[in-house]
Amino acid sequence: VTLQFDGTLEAANLNLREMADFFGPRPIPEQLQGAVNLHSHVRAVPGVAGYDVVLSDLSANLEQLRLAGQASLSGLLTPQPTFACTFAASPIQLSQLFTTVPAEWMHPQLPVMIKEREMDGMVEVVSATITGAAAAGPQLSLTGEFRVTQGQGLIGDNRVPAKDLTAVVSVEAGRVKVSNLSGLYGTIHMNESKALVSFLEAGPWIEWDITGTMTAADLMQHLGKTVKSEQLSRMLATMRDVAGMAALTFRMVGPVDQPGGVTFAGGEITVQHVSLTHPS
Repeated sequence: VTLQFDGTLEAANLNLREMADFFGPRPIPEQLQGAVNLHSHVRAVPGVAGYDVVLSDLSANLEQLRLAGQASLSGLLTPQPTFACTFAASPIQLSQLFTTVPAEWMHPQLPVMIKEREMDGMVEVVSATITGAAAAGPQLSLTGEFRVTQGQGLIGDNRVPAKDLTAVVSVEAGRVKVSNLSGLYGTIHMNESKALVSFLEAGPWIEWDITGTMTAADLMQHLGKTVKSEQLSRMLATMRDVAGMAALTFRMVGPVDQPGGVTFAGGEITVQHVSLTHPS
């Protein structure tokens, strides 16, 4: 006997852990808690193995997270069903998002990086897709585009604060691309900067192209800290009464989680109306 179903699903206060235990993936992360309200059109038909289920016009509310999209499940009632879910979501605080959606679903290194770098901000899911299989110890795949506002974090070995960040973040397999990055990085007012974080076996690696402006006095201090040249550092330390502005484009590269890892890798600096005093 084969069964088919075509209709509407309405569910209130559906236990998320129980639902995940039925559909997968396993093991279920501890962060996956709470109850979900769900509405969707559902179609279930016999598949090659088990049943194939499609949820269209899907909307779900989970704590502060509001989702809309569609989902599919193949091989339901078999030992290894596979699933895919594509969704969008209204803005939510990053810290709240990862109390609901485990950060390791994006990459195992991400939770440690977020905690150590004190990363936070508002995140809007423009479009994201989760795919995976309900097998033991799965590595789920999450890709998509996210908009970040009011972002913040600590960058580099000196844990320089970055704040008031806005950016478009693209999550791909094994890496995260950041574009249209604006905000304050230390004393640099960034505009249209970009970055690439690659999750390598040795740890996350960043390539960061910074475009922005800063005062000439702040520039001298910044170069003294980031450029690995003892002679230049001594010369910059002797300068006094520095005034003016600087427009800059430079590159920072290196491992995110190692001391002295992220270093200056060259760039261009244009100074305007600069004056200074250098002891003779």
